[in-house]
Amino acid sequence: MTFEELLAKSRETMDKVNILGLPFMAIQVNIIGKNGGVFYVKIENGKYEIEPYEYKDRSCAISLEQHIFLKILSGELDPAELYTTGKLKVVGDLAKAMEFAKLIKRKA
Repeated sequence: MTFEELLAKSRETMDKVNILGLPFMAIQVNIIGKNGGVFYVKIENGKYEIEPYEYKDRSCAISLEQHIFLKILSGELDPAELYTTGKLKVVGDLAKAMEFAKLIKRKA
């Protein structure tokens, strides 16, 4: 999957998530390895943005391989378990990273 297709899949997933009433969060996602890249997911005032840029004032940054991120989006893998095994790295607010993971799991 190309990086652009990954962005589209991420947006498609976020379209299914109820983000009303959630506090501000900005998660930078660093996809490492083949077809890697950087993008951010920002949630603010009941809306989300996903853009292919770094986010300087982010809540946290997560780093993982693309195939792992796709399995998180599909609900096949648990981000907390991935974190404990070192397959998902977090820099910054770990609580926000886990909140983001729970958010993805709540999708319709």
